[in-house]
Amino acid sequence: MTSENKNLDAGAAESLPEPWWQKAWKSQRENLQIVVIALSLAILIRALVAEPRFIPSDSMIPTLHVGDRVVVEKISYYLQPPATGDIVVFVPPDNLQEQGFTKDQAFIKRVIGLPGQTVAVKQGLVYLNDKPIVEKYIAQPPNYRWGPSAFQKINTS
Repeated sequence: MTSENKNLDAGAAESLPEPWWQKAWKSQRENLQIVVIALSLAILIRALVAEPRFIPSDSMIPTLHVGDRVVVEKISYYLQPPATGDIVVFVPPDNLQEQGFTKDQAFIKRVIGLPGQTVAVKQGLVYLNDKPIVEKYIAQPPNYRWGPSAFQKINTS
């Protein structure tokens, strides 16, 4: 084969039309890249930054209602601890998991006391360090006794 024939063969290959699948791949490659990037960002944001949740029970009424949807921000408590009054989302503790709750059932509750503080419920009031707290966020006062002070008074009477 002469060099002239080689050039003709190369030119003939360049003039052949592209197969349909190559055209389709080139036109959709950018769209596929965008979808992959968007899905990766969504997974990363959900895992590390914010996660949507819904309220499954009436335990937070009147602040949150059954079926309400909330977005839980996940970064703040890496920078500072929870404060009294914050609403937090957490995995059920081990003793509740033993009773049938699963790790994917998130609890959504308000922080009442912090480490080192004593919380008790008695006579329809919540006490923090033996002082009643004003709870404007509750639907009705508690009708049970709970905590160290509540139990001491029950045992002494």
